[in-house]
Amino acid sequence: MSISGSNYVGLFILAGVLCLSSCAIITINVNFPAQEVRKAYEDLEDELLKEPEEEDAGEEAPQGSPESIPEPSGRESAPLEQPPGNIVIQLRKVVFITELLNLDVSPRAWAQDDLAGEIGKQIRSMPEVLKAYKSRSRRLSSVNSMLASGIVGEGKNGLLVKRGSLTQAQAGAMNDENSDRGVIIKGMAVAILKIRSFEVNSQNINEVYPKAAAEFAATRRTKAKRGAWIQSPKGSWNRR
Repeated sequence: MSISGSNYVGLFILAGVLCLSSCAIITINVNFPAQEVRKAYEDLEDELLKEPEEEDAGEEAPQGSPESIPEPSGRESAPLEQPPGNIVIQLRKVVFITELLNLDVSPRAWAQDDLAGEIGKQIRSMPEVLKAYKSRSRRLSSVNSMLASGIVGEGKNGLLVKRGSLTQAQAGAMNDENSDRGVIIKGMAVAILKIRSFEVNSQNINEVYPKAAAEFAATRRTKAKRGAWIQSPKGSWNRR
């Protein structure tokens, strides 16, 4: 029995309908692995963020003039970092209908012997993130100089924030640094999605990115040198 062209089209459409009807796009509430993400950031910075060799490290950004920012009475030290509580994120996932009954959305679904290590492994496979760390290393001395002088501070979203008068070169260094940090934070969001087999799409990335940025900022607050301005998660500024 021969099948006409129109019948082929009909069968193709039917197959598509059956496939779509057997799948579902669902939103899942899962706990964000904050401590593991912070540990992964710390390990990555310890490994990849290095000062250039001495002959290349001599160039520091010229000192700018801090704007009139009220100094705290006495010395106001930065608040100690508190262990993060449960942070819930909503991620979308395409699943077969038959998988719905077996879908594990509990906190233990994130449990892994070395989740921080697995996150780091994912990020090390991303050339754009490795390039961003290399670029940050080249300007590390300049960024540290600006932080020490108080003309920039470590913001709560993981980016540098202008707090004083910057030269053109300093403003360019700050913008380039923030661009590289954005690449790293996005890489962290993508790594988390891949590890848990969620779709890497703009909606899921936008859901994970702010939490990944907050943990990057927490890492930067911990690693900031004495005297640097740092912003708390609630937005207040203190000196390290």
